[in-house]
Amino acid sequence: MSRIGPVYTPPEHRGHGYAAAVTAAAARWALDHGARHVLLYTDLANPTTNRLYPRLGYRPRYDALELLFVLAGTEIVITSQPRTVAATRPDGAGSAT
Repeated sequence: MSRIGPVYTPPEHRGHGYAAAVTAAAARWALDHGARHVLLYTDLANPTTNRLYPRLGYRPRYDALELLFVLAGTEIVITSQPRTVAATRPDGAGSAT
């Protein structure tokens, strides 16, 4: 198994397919070199990645909630970040086109 991430494109370089191409190439490399599955985490609130990753062959496996406990003075502040764990099919089906 191999994990890709984090994937980030600076705002001035978005919309050119760079993240799609690099993510697809990294997944293909991992699968070609023995990984049976490739996984990544996505932000449930990000519509761009939620459209992109299925095109690359990723399928949702489960949703997770990341909790951060921070001591602020005499209170504990809890923040959360919902995420989806997605993994490619073993054959790596999907494309960046």
